Amino acid sequence: MRLLITGGAGFIGSNACEFFKHLNWSVTAIDNLGTSSNVNHIYEIATYVNSPNGFLSFDVVELRNQPEVDFFIDNHTFDYVLHLAAESHVDRSLQDSSPFWDTQVRGTYNLFNALSNLPSSRQPKCIINQITDEVYGEVEPGQHGAVEGQVFNPRPPYACSKAAQYFVGKSFSTTGKLPIISTFPVNNFGPRQAPEKIIPKFITMLLNNQKVPLMASTHFERDWLTVSDMCRAFHILFLFGTIEEDYNVGADNHRTNLQLTKEILALLDKDESYIEIVPDRTTHDSRYAVNSNKLRQLGWAPRENFTDWLEYTISWYKERQNNGI
Repeated sequence: MRLLITGGAGFIGSNACEFFKHLNWSVTAIDNLGTSSNVNHIYEIATYVNSPNGFLSFDVVELRNQPEVDFFIDNHTFDYVLHLAAESHVDRSLQDSSPFWDTQVRGTYNLFNALSNLPSSRQPKCIINQITDEVYGEVEPGQHGAVEGQVFNPRPPYACSKAAQYFVGKSFSTTGKLPIISTFPVNNFGPRQAPEKIIPKFITMLLNNQKVPLMASTHFERDWLTVSDMCRAFHILFLFGTIEEDYNVGADNHRTNLQLTKEILALLDKDESYIEIVPDRTTHDSRYAVNSNKLRQLGWAPRENFTDWLEYTISWYKERQNNGI
């Protein structure tokens, strides 16, 4: 199987490279090596993943540049495409949202436009367009999780740009130009995540004996999904997903921000004196939650234990503490 992964040097992208290479797929990763990317992730995977038939290659491609994307796509053929390239940090989107619109909207359009212009014999069998659960907006405590097809209600610029990305994909799939599936995952965590996100940020700060900045609404809640289970969802959807359908990906590992912080502190033998309460960000939504029954009916369910994977993630950052991440 020939797979293209956009954003392949990023967090989920690099883990997907490793996952599918283990399955002996031929993987091509592309990335513009922006803020949250690290090409060392690709080198590391290429070095230690022993896959006799699998193949991993990497190219620097700027999706926001249509001629560059056209040239790349014209010279490659893929069975599957996993579109993960995105600007993904809420705080940065509040400071300057322009890169988010450029990447999520223009970049996605350029990629899908190039793929749609291929002859039918060279078009992929399935394209996954990765969105986010944040497009649904807040889900009040006690309410059931968001379901596929419900009206979007995004607030931060990041979530709004991902909603726009979804409709770019819809414009290609509903017209029959491309075989697209859209995914709506909850918060992912695991190795290789950029330290701007809460789990790696708190881990790396605590490893340096620094206090962690916990937002004042400590009772706000998120659902946490291991990146390993996310990659398994991609695999299931490539094989059994229905084209033009939407799929939520949730783990039911709900934690308040305070509970999550305490778990990280405990695993690093730190006490609560390392917590510094800071003001909430603008548009800080209280709770995200999704109903993932539709995906589970295809045979997927989370396998990884949350605490075990949090400990594994901490160990990964510890091992690389002095080598750069």
